[in-house]
Formats: sequence, structure tokens, C-alpha cells
Amino acid sequence: MAEYGFAFLFFAAVGLISFGIWRFVSALRSHDPVVRAETRRKARIAVVASVGIAAILLLAAKLCMEVDLRIGDAGRYATRQGRTIQLHPSNITFQVPQSWLEWDSEFHNNFHLTHRQLRSVRVGHGEWDSEYASVVNAGLPFEDCAAHVGGEGWGWQGVSFGDLQVRAYLTSLSEDGVVARVRSQGFETAQSIAERQSGFGAGQKAFFSASSEQRWQHIKISYPLWYGDYGGTAPIDFYLTDTGHYRLVIVLMGWGAEGEASSILNSVTIPSA
Repeated sequence: MAEYGFAFLFFAAVGLISFGIWRFVSALRSHDPVVRAETRRKARIAVVASVGIAAILLLAAKLCMEVDLRIGDAGRYATRQGRTIQLHPSNITFQVPQSWLEWDSEFHNNFHLTHRQLRSVRVGHGEWDSEYASVVNAGLPFEDCAAHVGGEGWGWQGVSFGDLQVRAYLTSLSEDGVVARVRSQGFETAQSIAERQSGFGAGQKAFFSASSEQRWQHIKISYPLWYGDYGGTAPIDFYLTDTGHYRLVIVLMGWGAEGEASSILNSVTIPSA
């Protein structure tokens, strides 16, 4: 019944618009000069109003990009000197591959370090990055994100699905709190994504694992994705360690070139208190 109701409303709207256009054209062709003049006056008002409304909508969209009211400012941001990224408010650093600097020098779209830049990458757009963002944002509070960097652009600025995207979080959550939130909210989101995929057959599932690797607690979530003509399994790795005042979480989304992920993790430096 709902489908018929929507169809009725759609055709009713088309009918009303068509009737309005017919009345407008008829008035413009009227033999009465007063009617024609009044119609032109109303048309000018409609054009000015439409332009004004479009300008307001564009301004509102711009403001939403600049001031995203859905996240707060927890004082997290990062700075870069060459390959070294420093997370604030802390002295924690890590290094990115040299090829990422070369990408930045040409395209300027793969280092997101200021609070304003971070707001622009909170959600993903397009294939793969949309789902990455949904899972990670469910698993960790985005206001704790101090840096988002990658081998190429993010979302609509990305050019492939084989790149590596990295987020670094400084969170006040306990280690157990981080694990519990990723295990519940993050994994539940991944499972809901998996269940919507149709290209691999029915009953698709996401996968969760947790392990300890040297100084890191490693949580891995993977889930299938299908885009009509191709698909694959999307990996997200959460590496968690206690730094004293904060818990550091390095989130790896995707694959990247061989050795990129391990080189980033091995480059993490946490100064002693």
C-alpha cells in the first residue's frame, strides 16, 4: 500500500507542476497586456527567489562542512615535519612512507591533521571508504582522532581501493573500554554491512579477532563488500597500546604497498613520562 501511496503523490506532484507550467505559459500568451506584465513580474520574482534559495543552500552546505555539529573538539590534532607526524596533545610520533609525501606534493589531499581537515574526513564517500568510516566511527569516538593520513586521497578524492588509510586516536577510554566498544558497536556495524551484500551469496558474515603482538593489542575486523561488478573483503586493523595519560589507537584501513603498515607501526615513538 505504501508503494501506491508514494506513486500517487509523485504523479499528483507532476500533475500540479504541469498545470502550473501550462497556466504560466498561457498567461504569457494572453492578449491582455496587463496579464502578461503581471506574469513577467511574478516570473522575475520566482527567478530571484530560486537563486536566493540556491545560494542559501550552498552556504548551509559549506557551513556544515566547516562546522560539523555532530562532533566536538577534544583538542586532538597533529603536525608534520617531513615524514614524521606528531600527535597532539602528546609527544607521540610516527612516520609515513616517502611515497606518501610524493603524493601530497602532487595532489595535496592525503594528510588531514588540523581539526578543520579532520572534520572533512569524518565520513567516507564512494566505494570502500564509506564502509570503513562507518565501522571505525562506530568503534571509536571521532573527536579522539588526531590524524588521518593515507597513501592517496580519501573518499571522493581516492583513486583505488588497494591503498592504505591510517587514523591515529588519543583516547581517554580505558584499554578494556576501547576493546569493548570496537567489539560491540564497531563489529555490529561491520556485520550489518556484510548482511547487505548480495554478490557472494546469502548469509554473509563479518569476522572479528583479537590478539597481542609485542606492545600492541591487535583487533581485526573484516567484512565482504560487493559493488555489482566486483568486490572483496575489507580489512580494518586496530592497534591499541597504553601511553599513560592516553590510550593510543592506530587504525589501518585497507592494504597499501607491501610493508607500509608494518613500517608505520614500527615507527611509533612514545616518549617516557
